[in-house]
Amino acid sequence: MAHLVAARKRWLHRLGHWPELPPIFPSGLTLAELAKLVDEAESVWVDYLASLNDADLARVIEWTAPNGQQFRWDVEGILTQMLIHAPYHRGQIAQLVALLGGQAVDTDYLYWSKPVVSS
Repeated sequence: MAHLVAARKRWLHRLGHWPELPPIFPSGLTLAELAKLVDEAESVWVDYLASLNDADLARVIEWTAPNGQQFRWDVEGILTQMLIHAPYHRGQIAQLVALLGGQAVDTDYLYWSKPVVSS
């Protein structure tokens, strides 16, 4: 969870809405500290997303990744990446579990977010 919060803060930093670039894999956090970090980051995200307009979505951002690779992307593309990145990794994990002989589980949002109604 700390990695997810750090990644969301890193995107906010690149977008100009977080003061410092956090480490991508924070360590040594207590659950209470982690909860506070989640609340802080999500509050900033809510305010940022509420302020966006069409011109903001078309704005191009440039940054350097931790491996030194340079990127140039519009805000709409960045937000799309953020939306689809976690499901991409969930699919990778499910595939690895199955390849190693384990039982892969359904990780779709719909499956876990609402109770299944049986008829």
